Amino acid sequence: MKKILIISDMHSGITRESKTRPGYTRQPSSQALKTLEAYRDKWHTDSFEHLIELGDMTKPIPESHDNVQLYRDAVNTIKSLGLPTTFVFGNHDIEYLSKAEIKEITDQSSFNSVTQIGGFQIVTFEHSQLDKDTAQILRETMDWFEENVKKDIQTILFSHYSLKPVKMDGSFGFEGKDSTVQIQNSEEFVNFLGKFDIRASINGHLHWAGYSKMRMFPCVTVLPFTDNILSSCDIAINPGIYHVLELDGNELRLKSYSGDFCFLNIEI
Repeated sequence: MKKILIISDMHSGITRESKTRPGYTRQPSSQALKTLEAYRDKWHTDSFEHLIELGDMTKPIPESHDNVQLYRDAVNTIKSLGLPTTFVFGNHDIEYLSKAEIKEITDQSSFNSVTQIGGFQIVTFEHSQLDKDTAQILRETMDWFEENVKKDIQTILFSHYSLKPVKMDGSFGFEGKDSTVQIQNSEEFVNFLGKFDIRASINGHLHWAGYSKMRMFPCVTVLPFTDNILSSCDIAINPGIYHVLELDGNELRLKSYSGDFCFLNIEI
């Protein structure tokens, strides 16, 4: 069995004191890197083949602060885990950084990637950020698929945005913003993907969990590392949420953890 570690929406930010509770930090994201480092020993013993970071590693701060350094610190912390890693950029990452800066910091020459693991193709792909929130897939990305992704091998897609249109009623951050949480030309892209053997699509961004079918494959949304179901800054209370994709022959299983507690275990 092969295992892939998945982290999404870490939202690492600066430490800011609470105005209502002096002495306490305002948001869990200010502790994100410390929370991540606390997993180091555990993840080293879990024998992961690969780590996929699904974007929004940072929570942008005013221009008077160095958002490039904030992103660099987050990348270096993930790299220090010593796992082969693929970075996907999210809407917050691209808010203050250029794609060239992200490539330089992550040491990735492209945002399109294909990796063979356990008989599956693991694929990440580039989107074009139309504005602060919305994105689409460019023709160049589809051309890359044609040239690099094999059509006769089961493929698992990873992206920041959802490929499937979703309703965000009741969402704390996305209420009334359905159009900002998905690929704008998702129908065109999914039609294009019909020529490939897509087993599943996994995304972050939404800050809640989801599972639904789109055409013949499931779209799975994973919870963020921080800014998740818990709001405490205390690592003992909110140890950070991560996900493990298990590839066992033709079987896929996704597990989600908060610390040692596995609270989600589904077959894909």
